[in-house]
Amino acid sequence: MPVGWSEAILRHIVQLVFGLVSAIALTLPLINMTDTDFASMDFKERSLLIVQLAPFWFKIANWGSQVWMWSEFVVLLLNKRKRALHDYVAGTVVIKKKYVNLAEQYAGDERD
Repeated sequence: MPVGWSEAILRHIVQLVFGLVSAIALTLPLINMTDTDFASMDFKERSLLIVQLAPFWFKIANWGSQVWMWSEFVVLLLNKRKRALHDYVAGTVVIKKKYVNLAEQYAGDERD
């Protein structure tokens, strides 16, 4: 059965929340930075300053995102069906198309 909107949203909701929280946290220092300060730094200096000036909850969101990503990887490696955490959250299983075609052929042969 194809994945619907609700399953697709559930599969990616955790990453979406972490991404939005991080984007908001990193935008706040930019809003408070003057144009002169922004232009006086190169990319690396600016990036380091933005992370330093980000609210404390950015570090929590960033840590949570890393834990989620590595947990997905570990779960994927440790289960037989190669399902990641997002598959469990959404109740989905990824199936290669060639196996779907073989299953359909097998089902058709049984009906004959």
